[in-house]
Amino acid sequence: MMDIDLTCDLNGLKLKNPVFTASGTYGVGEEFKDFYDVNLLGGIVTKTVTLEKREGNLPPRICETRGGIINSIGLQNPGVEAFVKENKEWLESLKTAVIVSVSGRTVDDYVRVCARLKERLRFGGVELNVSCPNERKGGVSFGQDPDAVEEIVARVKKETHLFVITKLSPWTHLVRDVACAAEAAGSNALSATNTIPAIAVDLKTRKSRIGNVTGGLSGPAIKPVSQKIFYDIIKAVEIPVIGVGGIETPEDALEYILLGATAVEVGSANMYNPMAARDILQGIRRYLLSNSMQDLSLLRGCLDEKRDGSE
Repeated sequence: MMDIDLTCDLNGLKLKNPVFTASGTYGVGEEFKDFYDVNLLGGIVTKTVTLEKREGNLPPRICETRGGIINSIGLQNPGVEAFVKENKEWLESLKTAVIVSVSGRTVDDYVRVCARLKERLRFGGVELNVSCPNERKGGVSFGQDPDAVEEIVARVKKETHLFVITKLSPWTHLVRDVACAAEAAGSNALSATNTIPAIAVDLKTRKSRIGNVTGGLSGPAIKPVSQKIFYDIIKAVEIPVIGVGGIETPEDALEYILLGATAVEVGSANMYNPMAARDILQGIRRYLLSNSMQDLSLLRGCLDEKRDGSE
């Protein structure tokens, strides 16, 4: 049987394969250990951590929609100190890349969380969730402001020297500018994209089905939109980009790789199929075997964009 090489290089971070789990859908991975060996994956991205404890938004925080899920969790977490204390032993025992998702209300928050993680935990790097409101700019999302994103990334890199992935927000028409700003500031890689703004209305109660009224849509319904945003970003930067959004099958993951993704993150699918990430990994391997491909280099970034002559 032909040997299959799924290893990939995420700008210096060596991965055994390109399959990650997305933040907020996988906890810290320990929750899935009874289903399969988490170490089979290329890496995990943990739930998001903030400087101080957050209680999260009012319930209901999640609802199903046709082809997707709307959530408004509010980044509930115990704060960075408790996060490390509770999860250090588990995370340091893993033999796969551990990326900790980080968020904050100010630029200083991002830097302080990253610094404390570096002091107290052995791990692969951070994913900066810049979709949250910047308190010092009237609540405008960091991810909508290229200058703010550049400042966050530059300061985290300068003060911690951690491996940094910047998770881009789709809540802006400036996403390419934001991507370029993160790259210029020293981000090692990008992930694209986050959930899409959404609302679900209950006609009987005449209220939103989400306690916070609006939330973020994820799942299969967003894949075409996420892939278009990813497509725009991959053409604008030189650093690796991780594909995120609507991935529930091996084919979905391979489509992102065809668009140029170095790796992918599996998100909402984990919530209704705990085997999803493992199944996607196995499906990628089967695809390579069935197409006599030893690795993903013959697929990655090979989208045929030639017109066929029709109008």
